[in-house]
Amino acid sequence: MKAIYKNVILIVFFVVLCQFVKAQNQETGGRQAPLIHISQWLKGEPIPSFNEGTRYVVEFSASWCSPCFKAIPHLSDLALKYAGTIKFISIYSLSAFKDDPEGTKYAKIVKQMVNEMGDKIGYAVALDVPSQQTAKDWGITAVPNVFVIDQNKRIVWNGDPMGGLDDVLSQLVQGNFDMATTKSRDHIREKELDTLETLSRTASSERLEFVEKLLSKYPGDPAFYAPKFNLLAFNDSKEANKWLTWMLANGPESLDWVYISEQAYTAPKYPDFDLVFLAKMRALAQSPPSMQPNIYLSISNVFSQESRMKEQPEEQILCMQKAILACHTAQVFGKNLKNDSLIKEAMAFVKTIQKRMVAVKGNRN
Repeated sequence: MKAIYKNVILIVFFVVLCQFVKAQNQETGGRQAPLIHISQWLKGEPIPSFNEGTRYVVEFSASWCSPCFKAIPHLSDLALKYAGTIKFISIYSLSAFKDDPEGTKYAKIVKQMVNEMGDKIGYAVALDVPSQQTAKDWGITAVPNVFVIDQNKRIVWNGDPMGGLDDVLSQLVQGNFDMATTKSRDHIREKELDTLETLSRTASSERLEFVEKLLSKYPGDPAFYAPKFNLLAFNDSKEANKWLTWMLANGPESLDWVYISEQAYTAPKYPDFDLVFLAKMRALAQSPPSMQPNIYLSISNVFSQESRMKEQPEEQILCMQKAILACHTAQVFGKNLKNDSLIKEAMAFVKTIQKRMVAVKGNRN
C-alpha cells in the first residue's frame, strides 16, 4: 500500500511542478531571445537559430509532464492555423533521470512518445543538450512554458500554452499586439492568483466567494476550477461532487485532470468513487505514456479503497478484481518501459489485494 501512495505522491509532485509556471512577461518581455542548443531534432524542419522577419513560438516541455502532453493538440491546431506565418518549436528538457548524464534514457522516451503521436504533433520537436543548457539560458524551472518571439527576435510574451497564447498570436499577426497592455493584464491575473493563495488562511466562505468572482471574470480559465472544488470539499462532500460532475460535463478542455482526479479522491470526506474513476480516465487521456503506469496504480488504489466502503462481499470482491486489473495494466506498462520497480510495486499490491479477497470470501461463506 505504501508503494501505491508513493506513486500518488509522485503524480502530485509532477503536476504541481507543471502548474507552477506563471506568466513571466515582467522579466522577459522585450529582451532578445537566447540561443537554442539542440542535441537532436526529432520532428519537423530543424530551426538552429531565429531569423529576422520570422515569428516563433518556443515551448519547453518534458516527457513526464501531463499538462505538456495535454497542450499538444492545442499547439498543433495553432501551428496549422498560422502555418507560413509563425514557426512552432517544442524543446524537451528537464530530464527526470539523475543517472543519465548523456541523456540517452530521456531521449529514448521522448523519441518513443513523438513516434507514437505521429501526425498528432504538428510542429518541430527537439531535445535540449544533456547539460540542459537551453533550459538554463531561458530560465526554465517548470513546464510547460511558452515564449512568443516577434520578427525582431524579441520575446514579447511568456506563459502557459493554454492561457492567453491564442489571443497573443492573433494580435501579433494582425499587428495590434500591445506588450504593455498584455503585461498589465497578466500581472493583474497573477496578483489575483496570489490573493487566492493568501485567502487560504481565511474563512472558507470568503475564499469561495472570491473564487466565484474569478470564475465569472475569467470564464474558461482552468486555474480557478480546482480551487473551487477543494474549497467545497473542505466543508461539503456533496456540493464538491456536484461541482466535479459539472466539470466532467461542462468544464474547459484545458482542465488538469491529473491534478483534479487526485483531489477528487483525497479532498472530500466522502468521495464519489464513480466520479473519481471518470476523472482518472480523463487523467489517463491527458498523460504521456511514461506517466500512465502511475495513473493505473492510482486507479487500482481507488478501487481497493472503494471495496472497503462496500457493505456486500460481492461488491467488495468486484472492486478488488478491478483493482487487480488496473495493477496488471501497470505491470504491462512497466515491462514496456523496463521499469522493474514499477512491476514489483504492482505485483506486491496484487498480492495484498488477493489476500483481502480470500478473507472476504471466507467471511461470505
